Amino acid sequence: MRRVTFRLPAAEKEDLLDALMPLLPAGVRERAVGDGRVELATLAPPARELLEAASGRPLEDWVEETVPADWRVRRARFGGGAYVVGGRLHVRSPWDPPAADDQIDLVLDPVLDATVADAERAAIVVDVFRAVLAAHLLPMFADD
Repeated sequence: MRRVTFRLPAAEKEDLLDALMPLLPAGVRERAVGDGRVELATLAPPARELLEAASGRPLEDWVEETVPADWRVRRARFGGGAYVVGGRLHVRSPWDPPAADDQIDLVLDPVLDATVADAERAAIVVDVFRAVLAAHLLPMFADD
């Protein structure tokens, strides 16, 4: 499978996506890269020339690479679903890359058990967050 990324000024993103989305059935992933620019990534796009013709401009910093077809392997490589809370707590699925060494790594598996009902699953998640808050986050804000 082919993965393509390119970069553009964030202010131009919406106009560019209006032109390109009909040609990108796999959608796009957006990532801020600094200096007011964003990186857009997509899978199995048409040829670069076709995308540039549709957008009416060159697509800068074009990178093309072969990636595994299995979405779990791609997610482990590129991430995309994790959130960092307060700069310290890294909440992710089992398929996202692990947290940085200075962060607490909280892995939430959406498939805890096929027999666990949604309400029970929600209660488990709330209990996990309470435990993490009590053990790791609240002490960081306590007065010494």
